[in-house]
This record gives sequence, C-alpha cells and structure tokens, in this order.
Amino acid sequence: PGRLLNVHIRHTVDQNTYNVSIVYGWTTVRNSNALQLGSLLQKAHSNHTHNIILGDFNFVELPVDRGGQLHGRDTLYQHQWREFTSSLNLLDPFRLQFPHKRI
Repeated sequence: PGRLLNVHIRHTVDQNTYNVSIVYGWTTVRNSNALQLGSLLQKAHSNHTHNIILGDFNFVELPVDRGGQLHGRDTLYQHQWREFTSSLNLLDPFRLQFPHKRI
C-alpha cells in the first residue's frame, strides 16, 4: 500500500503522449499520506497532457460507492483528491455513465 507509479507513453502513430499514473492507496491512512499522494499526483500531471489515472485507491469519492456513508479513510483523501481532479478537469467515466450504480 502507498504506491504511485507514473509513466509517459508515446503513441507511435499520432505521437501523442499519455501521462499515466497507477495508484495503490494506503489501507491504513494518515492525513500526511493523503497530502503526500495529492502532492505527488499534482507534480506528475498537468492539464497540458493526456492524463489517465488508474488503480486501487482504497478510498471512494461518493457515498453511493459505499452503499451509505463514507468512512474516515475516504474523508481523509477527499479534499486532496477533489482538488487534484478539479485542477485537471478529470472525470470518472464509469460514474458519468452510471451515476447511481454501486459496484
């Protein structure tokens, strides 16, 4: 737990570069962990690249994903995650397509 891998992949045909981060979030998290993850993601990404964020985050953004209330781990990450995603205009394609489905 607590890993972030960031790679840049260049498409050989169109020459676009894709900035990909794979996150494995802490299962036991402290506020400093959430701040560190937010900071590392902010440093690794900009709104001038094609950003893709994948992984096992070990937190959720919305109560629908918990089937009720968020727990402490979710709320610790929430501020940093929302700041990061809003700064890059990132969207969750699954949540856009299925706004109320719990999975």
